[in-house]
Amino acid sequence: MGSNAGAGSGEFHMYRQARRREQMRLERIDELDKQQREQQEKQARREELEAVELSKTAKRRAKRQRKKEKASASKRSKTGAAGSQDDEPEEEHHSSPATDAMPEVVLD
Repeated sequence: MGSNAGAGSGEFHMYRQARRREQMRLERIDELDKQQREQQEKQARREELEAVELSKTAKRRAKRQRKKEKASASKRSKTGAAGSQDDEPEEEHHSSPATDAMPEVVLD
């Protein structure tokens, strides 16, 4: 007897089809897993680069501020004590003349 003893003529083809479907399913699962890992790695890399970028930005901002303060101090020392009062912004009253002239509207 041959290798097909006890099996019908269509059994082998059904087995191959079922095996192929299972192999395709496993390949899809592996592909989805691979995509998820790549996305997680990209996200982690993006967050790391963003943190480094924010750190560099803060460092540069601090450097600009120090430079600005140094220039301001230098300007004050050149102009004397009278010039220091002009460099400081007024923080007492910050309303514009247009808003002061508008009448208050009361709704009943």
